[in-house]
Order: sequence, then C-alpha cells, then structure tokens
Amino acid sequence: MSRFLYRLSPTAIMLTAAMIALILTSSAVLLSIDRPYLDLPQGATPTVVGDVVLEETDLISEPDFLGTYPRMTAFFARQDLIAAQLTKPEVSVTYMLPDGVTETGVFTPRPRQIGDLPFPFWFQQGVGILALLVAGWVMSLRREDWGARMFALTGLFVPVFAIAASVYSTRQIALPGDVFKLLSQTNHFGAGSFGIALVGLFLMYPKPLFHPRWLLLPLVVFGTGILLDLMYVGTDIWLNLVVPTQTLVALVLGVVQWWRARRDPLSRAGLRWFFLFSLVGVSLFVSLSVLPRRLALRTAVSFHKPMPLAFST
Repeated sequence: MSRFLYRLSPTAIMLTAAMIALILTSSAVLLSIDRPYLDLPQGATPTVVGDVVLEETDLISEPDFLGTYPRMTAFFARQDLIAAQLTKPEVSVTYMLPDGVTETGVFTPRPRQIGDLPFPFWFQQGVGILALLVAGWVMSLRREDWGARMFALTGLFVPVFAIAASVYSTRQIALPGDVFKLLSQTNHFGAGSFGIALVGLFLMYPKPLFHPRWLLLPLVVFGTGILLDLMYVGTDIWLNLVVPTQTLVALVLGVVQWWRARRDPLSRAGLRWFFLFSLVGVSLFVSLSVLPRRLALRTAVSFHKPMPLAFST
C-alpha cells in the first residue's frame, strides 16, 4: 500500500479525489431526479397523498430519529406505500399551507428535474466534495504520515454519509422503501467508518500514541458495531451508540495529543487545524443541513391532527 502511494504524484492524488467526488455527486443527482414530483404550492406540507393519510413520522428527514430498527422498518414500508401513490397518473393531495389553511388538489406527477433540487441537497454535496478535496490535498503532501492517512480516510467517508443523506433528506414526499433503506445503510456505513478514521487520526497525529498496528483495535471494535447496525441486529440502533462513543474517544485522544504537544507550537497548530476541520466541520454539516429541515418538518406536521410522537427528542 505504501509503495503504491509513493508512486502517485500529488496531481494524481488530487485528480483521483476529484474523480471520486464527481462520481459520488453524480450518483446522488441521478438518484434524486426523474422521480415523481408534484407541483405543490410554495411551502405546502402534504397531509394526505392519494389513499394514504400521512403520519407525523412520514416526512422526517432522518429515520435514525425513530430510534429502533422495528420503527425504521415500519417507516420504510410506509414510504413504499406512499411512493406507490405517486406513480399514479393523477394524485389527489391534501396539504397544509404556511398560514394554516388546508386545501386539496389533483396533481399530475412529473419527473423531478435538477432545478427542483433544493439548497440543502447542494449544500450537502458541497460539504462532501470539500472534505474529499482537502483530504486529498493533505494526503498528497504527507502520504508517508499515518496521521495524514487517517485524515484522508475521514475525508473519504464524509461524502459517503453526507451525499447519501442528501438524497433522502431532501425528497419531496417519499422514496421507495428499498431505495431509502439502502441510502440509510450507506449513510450509517459512512458515518461509522468516518468515526473509526477519526479515532485513528488522533491516535496517530501529531505523534503516534501507539504503534500503527493498534489501529486495528478501533477497526475491529467499531467495525463490529457497524456490521451489527447494517444487519439490524437487536432493537435499538447501534449507530446511535457507536458514533457518540467514537466522538468521545476521539476527543479524549485529541486532548492527550494536545497536552503532549504543549511545547511544540508547530504540532499544536496542525492539531488545531485537524480539530477544526474534523470536528467543527462535521458539526456544522449536521446543524445546517439536517437539523433545520427536521425542525421545519416538525413545525409543519404540528398542524396535523394531534398524535403521540413515535420518537423522542
């Protein structure tokens, strides 16, 4: 592996990163367009689609909020049911306008176009592409450094989870259940793998705390959790335990590295930069691309008939 990296020029590494970014973004666009799209009024929130009365959880942007695999499985089944209504030549939709007025109309579904994709979709593409390009840049400069290698992996997995989420979190109403589940699992794999790389980053940078062979430990431990998550083993979502644990471990290791570099201003400067990009950058992505949409949807569905929430916040 090391010999292969040494043979690659910085230009080749950057071109590879750009090509991966192009492939991932193109895949997200292709998965998002040509799906049934309704020309609903601006700000309208559907409450009934065809023969299906929407539940509060049907419009959530992230199924992880449901908390358990049985609820997620039921959610994907309902998405299938709703998506089937959108394949009809004409669809009757009851919707709520921002001023609280309820109206019903008959709409002819048309293929979704690139111009219909909202800003949050492109924002998440931008986050993923930027992470990948910065990681490629660092890798091209310090390919022999294990810290740079781990950072490159974090940059590789950010677009995996971000771009997958961009497709299902910005759907208009529903996606076929199997497509939604695959995208959700891709998101989980990317997020969990990012966490493994993040732990590895602060194990190795600015100075290795252990021999690189110890990188196998977080790979095995957290990799097992990711595998159990992808297989839907148990009831509660494994990733909701794996990711916070990874973040905590990475923070602890980062603090240890910061203390060890207290007399090394150059290492501290690099460590500060890695902290900023790896931790603050991902927090920014979550807060700006997922939470606002979730809050907007929760506000919209609050106009529906009161029902007990199937998930807690």
